[in-house]
Amino acid sequence: MSNCEEFTALLLRRMLTPFATAYVDLQSPAGIGIGALVFNYDGDIYASDESRMLAEMGDTTFRLGTVFESTFADVITSEKLLEPIVESMTEGVPMCSDCAFQPWCGADPVFHHARHGGPVGFKPDSDFCEKHVSAFCISSRCSKRVATQRVPPRSQRVPSCPRPRSMSMTSLVSRGQ
Repeated sequence: MSNCEEFTALLLRRMLTPFATAYVDLQSPAGIGIGALVFNYDGDIYASDESRMLAEMGDTTFRLGTVFESTFADVITSEKLLEPIVESMTEGVPMCSDCAFQPWCGADPVFHHARHGGPVGFKPDSDFCEKHVSAFCISSRCSKRVATQRVPPRSQRVPSCPRPRSMSMTSLVSRGQ
């Protein structure tokens, strides 16, 4: 299976079953520091592997402490961890809260910090958002036109792009999709 097929299968599993995927980019709040902590060779502790890689480029924003000086409680209650987790809750993020795919999507504050300078980012220019919305639309058979437009508030949804939650596995199979 290709990466694209694996990602689509992951999205469909997330959308059509009650089971979690353990894919931290599809969690709200973000899975950084919750799904795992990353310990670097020098003893530094990071919120994710991406934040460790960011530190290798000189940005230690997501360095939570060190194994030599920090306690577990210090690390998991650090403002450097709690602030991006709170800000990454898609239910309250502009554009995410109105998105048809918000129940299945997540956030990546490390990506948005690196790309846009903050944990939320600017959604119209977000590659993360574009990738996920496009994949969700393909997975739920939305038209390309809808995938490239801002998704309207729930009360004004476009009939040609039904809310994926209303699609059951039976309806997908009966339509041959």
